[in-house]
Amino acid sequence: MGPFGNDSVQVTGVTTIAYGQTYFVGLTFNVRSAKLELWVNNSVEAVSSWGRNVEVDSAVPVMIGRRFGGTPNYFRGTIDEVAIWDQSVSSAQMTHLYDVTLGQR
Repeated sequence: MGPFGNDSVQVTGVTTIAYGQTYFVGLTFNVRSAKLELWVNNSVEAVSSWGRNVEVDSAVPVMIGRRFGGTPNYFRGTIDEVAIWDQSVSSAQMTHLYDVTLGQR
């Protein structure tokens, strides 16, 4: 997540990604707790903390599937059904999103 000024924060999951497999991946950030959570297939895989106030620069575009600045390192695969909310998504809401996308398969 980032960039915010010259800073950024990273969260890394542990799931080994298999070719041809579909995954539910979600990222939540709660401004009040400064906690970033990475969700993979209805489980929180990693948590990171952001130790400062968040100031989003509206001049910096949102990028999904590539790194900001420097070498872009594009994601190799398909990204589908992207959504961005203007509030933190709760654990119950993440479970619901998983259930209506992959959990019911």
